[in-house]
Amino acid sequence: MLLALDVGNTNTVLGLYRLTNEASEHSAGPEMVANWRITTPSSVQTSDEFGVLLRNLFELKGLEIGVVDGIAISSVVASPGLDPATGM
Repeated sequence: MLLALDVGNTNTVLGLYRLTNEASEHSAGPEMVANWRITTPSSVQTSDEFGVLLRNLFELKGLEIGVVDGIAISSVVASPGLDPATGM
């Protein structure tokens, strides 16, 4: 399944999708299995803390985090040190 994250300045929206090749033969395309909206993590939150949050969100929906085999991230939040013209 694909975990998609849309990182905004204030909120991050996450969606878990069953892709077409994982869905039943009658499915017309990707199917949203679960979604969440959380406060965008700050720089004081560690990767371990974010991992615990993700695991808990999955558990609340009765899902295993191990079902994720791909991640897509979009962001409007500029990373420090990036050149706006080149994105590098």
